[in-house]
Amino acid sequence: MLGLYLLSVLGVSVRDDVMERQNSTAAWVIYGALIGTALCYAGANFGSGPGTEVVIFCAFLSTVFLFGFWFCLERISRLADRVTVERDEGTGIRAGGWMLSLGLIFGGAVAGDWESLESTLLDFIRYAWVAIFFLLVAVAIEWAFKRQKRENSGRGASAAIAAAYIFAAAVYIFSRGMP
Repeated sequence: MLGLYLLSVLGVSVRDDVMERQNSTAAWVIYGALIGTALCYAGANFGSGPGTEVVIFCAFLSTVFLFGFWFCLERISRLADRVTVERDEGTGIRAGGWMLSLGLIFGGAVAGDWESLESTLLDFIRYAWVAIFFLLVAVAIEWAFKRQKRENSGRGASAAIAAAYIFAAAVYIFSRGMP
């Protein structure tokens, strides 16, 4: 529920956009955000630790970064308007795939056995830094699509880009292994 609330504060709402306005484009972003949030929470549950407080801390840390990165991309590229007002389905597909990929990265960054707060924060920085690269790539891609000034940015190319985000994040997580 926190993920849905944060997403609505940042411009895309389940109730307003999907249910009331029947905007299927917004559904792509919401699916990506929900799965990304679930991956953040799943990563926080992976490993052993002293109690539920460390799971809550790790889930909070990864979720805050997930939506913080969405905020940055949204402010730079104005994705929420392109999804909710222009109903550009390609933008929704790309944004949903990007959110899911960041959920993989941030969830993977908090996964593992708890040692200490300092160790967890250092591991998070060590493993989640690649999300900055994903943000820069997304900014460049959204700038290129926006510059085309077409009515709709295309489902096929957008699905391929979303799949590439997810694949790249999965390869990164599996190649580095779990701490």
